[in-house]
Amino acid sequence: MQPGGTTATVIDFLNTTKYPPSLAFLLMTLGPAAMLCALADRWTGAVKNALAMFGRVPFAFYVAHVLLIHVIAVLLGVAQGFNGRQFFTIFFFYPKGYGVGLPGVYALWAVVIITLYPYCRWVAAVKARRRDWWLSYV
Repeated sequence: MQPGGTTATVIDFLNTTKYPPSLAFLLMTLGPAAMLCALADRWTGAVKNALAMFGRVPFAFYVAHVLLIHVIAVLLGVAQGFNGRQFFTIFFFYPKGYGVGLPGVYALWAVVIITLYPYCRWVAAVKARRRDWWLSYV
């Protein structure tokens, strides 16, 4: 038993590391994700269509979400009273006191997903309309 109690003992027993990923970490993250994907394959309706939309244009979503998140990070920093130039660096060097709590992170995640959905729908429509070779990479 660890001095921190049962929770600390369980976490110590698992001994997971994210960087580099340990086998236990991979099993605890990829295992449930694979099971969720198997269940989601049976879904029908708007939720499945929305998830499939992002799956049709993964590279376009990836590039757009990186840019959007950085813009949001700069705007959030300016709103918190920092100079915008402080955020044009690697996130390790962002100023002390910058950021939001976990509910704020989830709220920003939802904003990014909702904001990028019309863009992803447009890119998927372009891919469906045209057969240019380079569109297979988007």
